[in-house]
Amino acid sequence: MDTSNCYRDYRFKITCNNSNTPSLKVNHDQSNELARNWSTPSLNTTPFTVSYTLNQFIVLGCGVQGYINTYDDGKLITSCGGCGHCNTTIPKGLKEYTMETSKFGNVKRSITHPCIHVFLAENDFSGIDDLMFSRDDLVVPVIWDWAITDYISCEEAERNRSSYPCGTNSYCLQSDNGPGYRCKCSYGYEGNPYLLDGCQ
Repeated sequence: MDTSNCYRDYRFKITCNNSNTPSLKVNHDQSNELARNWSTPSLNTTPFTVSYTLNQFIVLGCGVQGYINTYDDGKLITSCGGCGHCNTTIPKGLKEYTMETSKFGNVKRSITHPCIHVFLAENDFSGIDDLMFSRDDLVVPVIWDWAITDYISCEEAERNRSSYPCGTNSYCLQSDNGPGYRCKCSYGYEGNPYLLDGCQ
């Protein structure tokens, strides 16, 4: 079946493939000395960005600090640490980053927190207790925002009516998580704003 008319361009095509091992894993360690760095999949050439409002950075463990750094030059983006579990917000526009852990102080592994995990997860993630003693690779939910990025703003998109994607009874909504925009049905209408008469 030809589905090429179901998405705006190839970057929005979603392919479900269950035969591959997920590439974004929960990072963990149970060694005595700790100084690890993990790269994550890059979203740079995609219309997706890690949602800064719907995700959090989580560190589990004792005597460990977790960091998110910029991918290209290793500058600190955010961090948290301590004993038990800490979480912090992530910044806008996150597309490519590394996660790093380091041990601090003379804190020994706790019986209640024997493993160390550093990861991003959606704000409603409820599996923290399951991770405390796990050394397995686990999958946690992360939410991505998306935007149409052929133009960086609604103003530019609206000037180019031949490629403007918002249909009748809809309006352009500027992305607040990086460049680009989306369409939304006008107040009192519902449906698909990307179809010509999709908002009814």
